[in-house]
Amino acid sequence: MKIANMHSHSEFSHDSKAKIYDHALKAIECGIDIFAVTDHADIQFYKERSILENVLESNKETERVNNLFDKVKVLKGVELGDALFAPNYANELLSKGDFDVIILSVHDVRNEKIDIPFSNVDFSEFTEEELNDFINKYFDDLLLSLKTFPCDIAAHLTLPLRYVNGKYKLNIESRKFEDKITEILKYLIENNIALEINAAGYCGNFIPERWVVEKYKAMGGYLVTIGSDAHESKFLDNGLRDILQVLKNIGFKKYYYFEKREAKEISIE
Repeated sequence: MKIANMHSHSEFSHDSKAKIYDHALKAIECGIDIFAVTDHADIQFYKERSILENVLESNKETERVNNLFDKVKVLKGVELGDALFAPNYANELLSKGDFDVIILSVHDVRNEKIDIPFSNVDFSEFTEEELNDFINKYFDDLLLSLKTFPCDIAAHLTLPLRYVNGKYKLNIESRKFEDKITEILKYLIENNIALEINAAGYCGNFIPERWVVEKYKAMGGYLVTIGSDAHESKFLDNGLRDILQVLKNIGFKKYYYFEKREAKEISIE
């Protein structure tokens, strides 16, 4: 079975030092057939970082590396994050890049009191009401972003709970937000946007949680992608085969990758 990883980062992301060339070597070593380099374009920082320039350099280096290897296909992508902070800049970036795949994410909720990515937020100081409000706003921002910007994949749905429950052990049940999650899944299905199953920091769990993936399938969803979200080459294949086994157990027969913005199917054997 072909392995296609649709989410990875390189030195052209602010939080990675990995070389795309090293990713390609790792992919060949561990049997990944296809991977996409989806470097961060966190739009809220467009005045502080050379985001467009970095994305264009990522595209250029990805194409160069792809041309060096026959045993792995390296695809040009971008992770468009927090685009609602500066929609015009986000659209300009998308118009200038050359992408096989655009994944869309929210890392920073638009909030009057908090102006930092939620990976840096101390959720232990939140009241239950504040926490619920924050997570609801995350889902609202994600849905609005999906409706506003062109994309192929919705990345790591329910991401704030990785920090709320993982780092701070607050045990917030994701089903509390089932209505919002369902609304997003419905929009993905109706607009042929893929649901990503993300294995970042994989320790036997992935996001979104299994019940979300099961609900997506029950609603008629089929367009799923997998991604390790690796920021180091050694993590490029992290969790991917486990995710495929879970998808098979749920009843999925196929999963997908994107090339030239078109979904390509792979059988899950």
